Amino acid sequence: MTIVAIVFLKFANHVTNDTIIDQNLQLPTNVIEVMHMAFPKEVPVLLLDADGHTRGSWKNYREDHLKRLGEHNQYKMIVGRNHQNIYHDVKHRRVVCEAIEEFIGR
Repeated sequence: MTIVAIVFLKFANHVTNDTIIDQNLQLPTNVIEVMHMAFPKEVPVLLLDADGHTRGSWKNYREDHLKRLGEHNQYKMIVGRNHQNIYHDVKHRRVVCEAIEEFIGR
């Protein structure tokens, strides 16, 4: 066994415990519960989305989600991304920062 494998196994043993396992098992129930909670209509929300999510069931979900958030929301599509990890992508940091600054009125 390599050193990397040994370190990974040691790390995995420390981050996987009964609490983490239970939290993962409860995830579907918790998501459904939160989806049925009312969101305060006066709270402004900025939704940044990847253009890869413009079709199919994700598009329908996004439109329903924006309606649930109320009229104080803004939506910005980040072009050139296929998944939601736009915040971690170095190529799109400037676009994300500009959208946030515009949203908060800087």
